[in-house]
Amino acid sequence: MRKLLYLLINCILIVTVVAIPYPSYAATQTLTRTGGDGTTISAVDVGEGVYSAGGLLMWEFSAYTGGATISSVQFVVTGFNNCFYNGTMSSYCRIGGVLYTGTSTTTRFAGVSLAKIWNTNPATGLAWTAADISSADFGCYGSGIHNGEGLVIAFSDTSVIVTYILATPSITTNDADEPTYSGGSYNATVNADITSDGGATVDLEGFVWGTTSNSTNPLNIPPPATYTTNNTMAGSGVGAFEYNIGGLTKGTTYYYRAYAHNSQGWVYGDEKSFTALNDPSITTSAVSQITSSTARLNSLVSSDGGQECGVRFLRGTATGVYTSNTTLVSGYETGELPYADISGLAVATTYYVRAEITNDVSTQLGAEITFTTDSGVSAPTNLKSIPSATSVSLTWTKGTGSNKTLILLKKGSYPTSKTDGTQAYFDTKSSTVKTGLTSGTTYYVMAWGETSGLYSTANTTTMFTTVAGSSTDTTVAEIDTPPSNDLWFQSPDYTNMQYMPFYEIVNFMLDSFEIPKSTGWYMLALLISVTIGIVFYSSLGNHNLFLSIMAVGVVIIGMSVLKLVPLWNIVPFAIIAVVGIFVGERR
Repeated sequence: MRKLLYLLINCILIVTVVAIPYPSYAATQTLTRTGGDGTTISAVDVGEGVYSAGGLLMWEFSAYTGGATISSVQFVVTGFNNCFYNGTMSSYCRIGGVLYTGTSTTTRFAGVSLAKIWNTNPATGLAWTAADISSADFGCYGSGIHNGEGLVIAFSDTSVIVTYILATPSITTNDADEPTYSGGSYNATVNADITSDGGATVDLEGFVWGTTSNSTNPLNIPPPATYTTNNTMAGSGVGAFEYNIGGLTKGTTYYYRAYAHNSQGWVYGDEKSFTALNDPSITTSAVSQITSSTARLNSLVSSDGGQECGVRFLRGTATGVYTSNTTLVSGYETGELPYADISGLAVATTYYVRAEITNDVSTQLGAEITFTTDSGVSAPTNLKSIPSATSVSLTWTKGTGSNKTLILLKKGSYPTSKTDGTQAYFDTKSSTVKTGLTSGTTYYVMAWGETSGLYSTANTTTMFTTVAGSSTDTTVAEIDTPPSNDLWFQSPDYTNMQYMPFYEIVNFMLDSFEIPKSTGWYMLALLISVTIGIVFYSSLGNHNLFLSIMAVGVVIIGMSVLKLVPLWNIVPFAIIAVVGIFVGERR
């Protein structure tokens, strides 16, 4: 009676332990024998401890499927010696082809039960794992002989008993699938993986979620724990499971955990988060690579709304009226820079453009911007200036496709438009002299190319400062003739030759040989003066020296008036001319 009462109390305690979460207790799983290799062996006396294949019987057992910590593995075998003479029976574990001895006993014409417990894997000395047990073989050896005949030992019950400690399951919260929007509802599928059942059946699993993060892992309490919502499903054992959460709020971030339950209690995985889909947004960026017929349209994906988006560009020649669009290109995410190269545009035309972005939630437009195609006329190049006290000489190379060149001057800063500043030139040549400037003043120059009323989109700039002097500031309209200079010591100003037919040719040649234009024109004036003197002398029938010298003097004075040479050069030019004439006379 006392034993029965004791047993009843123990049963009540066991049931109570199972019902109360977390207290761990030992459990076992018995593995059954497999294979058709028979259950009897003939034992032979092989001597010297060498095993005979005929005396050794090994069995494979069913694989271990528990998921808890293994505390021991026990092999139990029952055998019967059918002879009145002593025979020996021994048990073994075979791992990786190596035998590890279990227990051994001697018996005759009687049955015996052998039981061996291994607390650790005998091959490694470490705790058993499920893989260790599933790959191991267990068996027996029989030996003994009488009158030259071996004993026959029959085996009956054989089993492998795995003892393990029950625990709560092990669970991993995985990333959610990309959120979706369909049928007017925002959804997301969350995922998890039960990596161990703790040695007991997982009867419940699910997810908790809410809009507030809870970084502390809930400890063995039922869901929703520290969250606002949960969904509990029937347990599916070790492996992956998922759940689709619907009815989410657009653009809202949700925090979630996976959980599982077995007889030992509740366990939760790490916290993860996802954000429900939202409207996308895009910025229309400045247009680049603009020509007379092509351009590159640019944008920035400000937000993809949580999903890869499609982007295209709308354009037209009037605000808000878009008559053309580019092909929709998908796969863009936040921070990326979609663009489209377009062609077939009209020359010097203003276009209105905006970027468009689309995801499953909605289609949104960026702000409208404008750009104007190029005129096909290029700005002048190589714009140079040579200032004096109240004037400046300007030269340039006309832009490609331009007929005229527009040049503006402005004090203090560059012109901001084609009407801001004083017009210095607007015609077909490539040089000019602007007079009436203020001495000691900085002027900013800007030039455009022009053809048939179309101006170059780009411009060319330079700046100069007039020579400081005592002249007063006066407007261009008040000056008809530039102030006179001292011809005897004037600086050469070759720009006075700009209306001569050969002016551009001479300048081109000087630039080609990198000779300063002032120096080149000075040398040319010298050569012309000497040449005219010699030609004049040679052409006179009486070789009149006086008239030839007079001719040279007239040429020098003319060159001085054109500001190619200072007038003092008449003296060395005259000497040079006389010497040249004298040499010619002697010859």
